[in-house]
Amino acid sequence: MDADSKWKAYDLAQARLELLIGHYSEVIRDEEQKAQPDLSKIEHWERQQDAVTDQRDALRIDDEENNLLTAQAALPLPGFSSNLPV
Repeated sequence: MDADSKWKAYDLAQARLELLIGHYSEVIRDEEQKAQPDLSKIEHWERQQDAVTDQRDALRIDDEENNLLTAQAALPLPGFSSNLPV
């Protein structure tokens, strides 16, 4: 595995996880803006977002195989397909 392919796998995994983190920020914000927000949904999404953040923070450039698996697992993104986490 050359350095270029390691960086590509790392960047791909990081970018997809960042999209997922941003998605959770949006659904949390949307729920918070409702007249009567569902706090259990917000708490669930915050836990999910924290887990994805931890996963992003655990990425290592030298772990190309795990980075590729992480990138694959991050898609399809909730809200961009039929698997919205509600």
